[in-house]
Amino acid sequence: NRCFSAPSVEEIISRLKMETGDFASLTLQKMFQSCSPTSCKVTLRAMQEAATMSIGPVLQMEYRLSQRFTTRPQPMSDF
Repeated sequence: NRCFSAPSVEEIISRLKMETGDFASLTLQKMFQSCSPTSCKVTLRAMQEAATMSIGPVLQMEYRLSQRFTTRPQPMSDF
């Protein structure tokens, strides 16, 4: 929670870089290899907004995001 409670992707990365354990270094490595900045930012924002929503609106938001980002042709899609 020390790292992932940060309000932005940039701050999460900064906090992970300051950690000394294997978990932090492996997480950073995976993030840089397989995650686009856009997908990380959209996912974090959705999780932050979902924290104050009930299940119905959360599922609706998740469905809309999945449709929006997976219907674009590759390689334009970040997801």
